[in-house]
Formats: sequence, structure tokens, C-alpha cells
Amino acid sequence: FQKTQPGRSIFQYSLRGHAGGSWQAGHAETFGAEVASPLKSSIIADAQTGNKFNEAKGQFIGIDKSNVVLTAAKMAEANGEGLVLRFNEIKGQSTPVKIDLSWLAPTSVIETDLIENDKTPLALTQNTVALTIPPFGFKTLRLLRGTKPEPVSGMSATFNTNGCQVTWNDMPSAAYFEVFRSTSKDFKAGTGTYVASVSVNHYYDQTVRSGLSRTYYYTVRAVYAGKKSSFPAPVQAVNGILTDTLAPSVPVLSGQLLHSSKVTLTWTPSSDNYAIKGYKVFRDAKQIADLPEEFNSWLDTTVRPKNTYSYTVQAYDVNNNLSAASTPLVIATPCPIAITQGNIAPDAIVSASSEYNSDHCAANAVDASIGTGSSEWASKGEKIPWIQLTWSSSKTIDKILLYDRFNKDDNATGGTLSFSDGSQISVTGIPPNGGAKEVTFAKKTVTWVKFHITGGVGPNVGLSEIEVYAKR
Repeated sequence: FQKTQPGRSIFQYSLRGHAGGSWQAGHAETFGAEVASPLKSSIIADAQTGNKFNEAKGQFIGIDKSNVVLTAAKMAEANGEGLVLRFNEIKGQSTPVKIDLSWLAPTSVIETDLIENDKTPLALTQNTVALTIPPFGFKTLRLLRGTKPEPVSGMSATFNTNGCQVTWNDMPSAAYFEVFRSTSKDFKAGTGTYVASVSVNHYYDQTVRSGLSRTYYYTVRAVYAGKKSSFPAPVQAVNGILTDTLAPSVPVLSGQLLHSSKVTLTWTPSSDNYAIKGYKVFRDAKQIADLPEEFNSWLDTTVRPKNTYSYTVQAYDVNNNLSAASTPLVIATPCPIAITQGNIAPDAIVSASSEYNSDHCAANAVDASIGTGSSEWASKGEKIPWIQLTWSSSKTIDKILLYDRFNKDDNATGGTLSFSDGSQISVTGIPPNGGAKEVTFAKKTVTWVKFHITGGVGPNVGLSEIEVYAKR
């Protein structure tokens, strides 16, 4: 699974029992489709006549075999045009199937390979195609439909020391535009010269700038939901002055508390008349992250329980124009629900000799989450690291529980507990499987406690959790 920085990942799992002695008899292959596309119940007021598709119900394709499912419906890649549909057979049976495409009304249908290279034209009879899909196999179809759009007009390309701004007249009815580039004036646009797809009538190319020895040319075509325009004559990129003082649009920030020590943030991507370069994330008016433009989320793992935080995000473009700050998002972190009665570790300020990364920060050792890799403190390349808990006022304690990291490679087998009163306790026998090592002692009144690992094994020794109990 991907790490928690940056952004948030959610994995959902489902289990379903079925009748029959095997998954085939129980039709388990349909489970994925049922989970991904749950049925929605509705009342049909009147008798239904005919077999036409109902656009209001989202119907647009008819498949006459239940073991054939539509698994992809998308616009074509840059090497082709039209709509691309992919069908999979899910029961392991060679299946002749008829697919009704009446609602799409294609003018032609072509079978392609997986990467959308055309293979064979298919016969289209009353908007229906017939084909055979091999067991657990697939078929990919390209549908051409509608009217070819007019070519893009008004193209220009100007570069300076930072990059090249390519613009053209807008076509509001276009789904998007494909941009192509070459060093040849009369180049044939295709896969080898494709640069990007954009939904606006401009593209900023940061690779073409002043000082390059070769001349560059651009062309653009409009993409409709069925066909693409022809290419206008390529335009030459020329050296010139590009003035940009317009700030990006303001990101719309949202987020939620995942844990008493974790806050997830996400925001809508900003737009700009040139191009977005990145996003700055602020907590309580202090910058905590600077992310490339492809990211629009962040997971803050450095918050502490029982605090209130205010987050904002600002976008900046390739010319360093900074947007206004987003509307502040205020998050209050509670004391962890799972904390055992009397455990005062989450009330402490936590510091450590090192942290492997922000996903394995020292604060994880007091987050009441035990045995979870992303909720552990891990040092950065240390075998004998230390971690310290400091309270704002004196605490009277008589017990500490230590939990090792829950993996087979990094183990804190023992160490020394030091206290602000000058006393020390030697600790041995910390279980390597994530179980608790209980250390009890006569009550001490302290403002801090420090655990210095001295029996570390592995590259990034740390702890899953440390619990400190107040004397009652």
C-alpha cells in the first residue's frame, strides 16, 4: 500500500458467502460488479413498453449475456479517436455476445488491441455488433460517432527564459484539446509527438525556453465525444515577452480528523492562465508543506491530541504568482478514545533523537494505536535512539508500558528509563511481537521521562507505543 504522505488512501474490503460447492456454482465472479455498481431500487409507476434505452436511468449499452461486463468506457488516447469500450468475460466460458449500441449511434465500430491500436472493423447491424470473447478474455472496441469538429484556429506560441505559452481560440463545445510538438515544421502529429491533453485553450510548456539550439513547432486538435478535428498547420514557437501577473484561482479546502494525531486535507485543483506549479499548506499560519501541482491532498501526522488547528492552502503558478488563501479549515483533535484510563502519555510533548519520516514521527508513540506500521515511531537509521515525553506540569507516576515496533526487522529489546528526578530504571525483555513490557516502580513525581534504547536490532529501531500511568 502507498505511504501516507502525501494524501489519503482508503481501502475497502468486502466478504460474501455463496451457495454451491465452488465459486463458479455460487456465481462469485459477479460480486465485484455488485459492489462497484450497487442496485438502486425505484418505483415504476406505469407499464413499460419497448426495449429502448432510458437516458434518465443511465442506460446506454445493452449486453445480451450476463457473463460479459463493461469494464471501461472512455475517450480514445492520442493515437486514435472516438469512444473506447472494453468488455470482459467473467465466468471462464467462450461467449458469443451481441452488444446494442443504439443510444450511442456509432457510424463505425473497430476492434482494437489493449493499447488501442486498430485491428479489425466490425459489422454494425441496426446499431448492434456481434463478437466472441474467449474465457476470462476481453474485447476492446473503438466507436466513431457524431460530426468531425472544425480545426483549431488562432494558434500562437511564445517562449522566454522560463517556458513557452501556447494559445488558441477557445471551442466551448470541445471535450478537451490535444497538444503536439516537434522540431520539424511539417511534422505529422501522432503518438511520438504528443505532449499533453488540456481542457482549456492554452498550454504552458516548461521544456521549451530561451537558449535552446533547435526550433520548435506546435499543433493542437479539438476532441469531441466521438471524433477529433483535423490538425491545423503547425506554428513556430518564437522568443518574446510573456507577462503574467494573474494569480491562480483559490483552492477550496476540505478535510477531516482521522485520528487524534492525524488530519487529512484535500482541495480542489486551482486553475491558472499559464500553469499551476504547486501548493503551499499552512497550519496556524506556518507553512508545513510545499507540494507539486499533481498533488491535491496532504496528511498531517504531526498534530497532537486535545488541540485546535487552523489550515489553509495557497496555489502558486509557474511565474510565482500566489493565490489568496483558502477559507480556513479548523480541526479540533480530541484525546484518543482508545487511551486506557490513567495513561497520561498523550498529554505530553514528544521529542526523539530522530524520525524516519513524517509518517513515522515521534508523536505516533503516544497515539493509542498499537501494532500498526503507519502509527509507529521509527528512528532514522539508529540502533540506539531515544524518545522523551515532557509535561507542562508535574505528574506522579508508577507504571510505564513499552511496545516494540510490530515488524521482524526492527526490535528494541531493552534500554534505560530516565526521569526528571534523576533516577533511572534498566529495562530488558521487551517482546519483539508488539506485546507490552510492563515496568512498575515506586511512585515518582516528574515532569519528563526518557527511554533510551540500548539493545536495538535492525536499521530503524523505535517503538509502536509508550504508555505512562499516573498514580491514583
